[in-house]
Amino acid sequence: MSQNEPKLSSSEKSKARLASFRENQQGSLALPFALSIIPLVVLAGAAVDYSRATTFKTKMQTIVDASALRALETSQEGWLASTEAAIKTIDDEAPEVTVVGDADDVTVLATGSIKTSVLSIIRIDRIPVTVKARAQIVDRLPACILALNRSVAGAVSFSGAAGFFAEGCVVHSNSKNAAGLDISQNSEPVAAGFCSAGGVSAPAGIKPNPRANCRTMPDPFAGLPTPTFDRCNGNGNGKRTSVGSNETAVLTPGTYCGGLNIQGNATLQPGVYVINDGELSVNAQAVLTGQGVTFYLTGSKSGFTINGGASVKLEAPKGGDYGGIVIFQDPRATANGNKQIENTLNGGGDTVIDGAIYTPGQAIRINGSSGFGQNSRYMPVIADVVTVTGASKIKVDIEGVQMAAPLPMSTETRIVE
Repeated sequence: MSQNEPKLSSSEKSKARLASFRENQQGSLALPFALSIIPLVVLAGAAVDYSRATTFKTKMQTIVDASALRALETSQEGWLASTEAAIKTIDDEAPEVTVVGDADDVTVLATGSIKTSVLSIIRIDRIPVTVKARAQIVDRLPACILALNRSVAGAVSFSGAAGFFAEGCVVHSNSKNAAGLDISQNSEPVAAGFCSAGGVSAPAGIKPNPRANCRTMPDPFAGLPTPTFDRCNGNGNGKRTSVGSNETAVLTPGTYCGGLNIQGNATLQPGVYVINDGELSVNAQAVLTGQGVTFYLTGSKSGFTINGGASVKLEAPKGGDYGGIVIFQDPRATANGNKQIENTLNGGGDTVIDGAIYTPGQAIRINGSSGFGQNSRYMPVIADVVTVTGASKIKVDIEGVQMAAPLPMSTETRIVE
């Protein structure tokens, strides 16, 4: 201290230090800056959390859309629980899923939430998210091939270079086997839809994409009546009736015991032809015509074979007990469980069948050549098992025909909201 500097009292020294503190500006903005940055951090964190919530909502919407469609399209049990489980895999909070509607219109509502990170600082621990999907049946398409078997692999199968085309109708397998619908690598069938109550084995590129876990279709003709027949009045002696290769015959409705074999030229009068304990056989080079005709196959040996090369022009009745049906197999015909009988449906451009073919207890193999079915207005095939190995075209134009029972319908669904 300089000798000339005045000596300060302790009180004066305290006042001097306080004045010096007020005049010093270093660090004066630190506290306000620290306070002001907190909202910026929270806002940045909120952006991150809400971005995560948006992503969560998008994923959740995808799951709920699929769930609404599945509710209408499939018979897969537990779809509601699987929806909840799928959403829970995105975030650990169990979602709440509700469904309202009916068989044609379903709305699925899901409410979940996502755990926050930064927003938890201000005690916002979760962001709620709600999504909704509404699905409706927008179109119904008739089945032109339906396999009724509930368990075998390949209940509907396309093998080899099967050139199959179904116009405005669907192919459906009721089998819940993992390969209930089986399409080989070389086959390129075309239809308005492919569906299996079980799984699908098919190469990529089939259009439209075959669907699995579909609802089973009912047997449309299971409740139709059995015709009255007492004796073999078609052939009179209980033996198979044959029309030889060099013969021409006009046949009348009745009961034909032991079978009916057409090798030559046969014309059928309108009515029901009961073939009891035997096979309907149409040989190559045969000519068979008939309008308003139904073959009713019954007995343990019932079945049919229509060979390629034959000229066949058959038209089902336009109404009545068997309206729209050309071949009807008695569902009791194979009540003993024998599924080994396989009916054969071959043909080409000269084979015109306007009517349904129905063998609920037996298999059908379709092995047509080019042009088969091209000129048939409607030829749905409903059987225990259906195998397509050749070329064929199937349509279901039943205008002007009163079917004995409606054809089963597949449904086309769409998200509408």
